[in-house]
Amino acid sequence: MFLYIDTTHSKETCYRVYDEEGRVVKEKIGTHAPYPSLNHVSCIDEFLKGKGRESEMLLRGILVMSGKKGHFSAIRSGVAVANALGYAWNIPVVGMIQGLGVHEALEQCIAKKGFVKPVLPEYETEPNIGKT
Repeated sequence: MFLYIDTTHSKETCYRVYDEEGRVVKEKIGTHAPYPSLNHVSCIDEFLKGKGRESEMLLRGILVMSGKKGHFSAIRSGVAVANALGYAWNIPVVGMIQGLGVHEALEQCIAKKGFVKPVLPEYETEPNIGKT
C-alpha cells in the first residue's frame, strides 16, 4: 500500500491509500484547519488506523504532491510531513507535480528501497519571504 498526500489545494487536503495497481483503497478529503500543518500527522494517523481497527496498513511508500501550483505553506507542510514519515518508517517518498500520473509515481516508488533522499517542494514562483 502507498500513502498519497496532497496539500496543494487552497482549501482542502487529500489523503489516499493506493494499492500496487494504482487503485484507491481508501480516501479522505478534508478542509484545511486554520493551521493545517499542525494537523497532518494526527489526521494521517487516524486515517491509516481507522476507527475501530487494531492494526495499521503496511505502507511501502509515500507519494506527495510537491508542486508546482498551490500555496507555498501548504506545499511545504505536506512535503515536510511526507519526508518525516518516510524517514521515520524507512520507506521511499516520491514527489509528484501536476501532470505526473499515479502509475508513474508508483513505479518510481516501487523501484526504491527505503528512504533514499527527501523530496524538495517545487513552487510556481519564487517564495516571497521577507520581501517588501
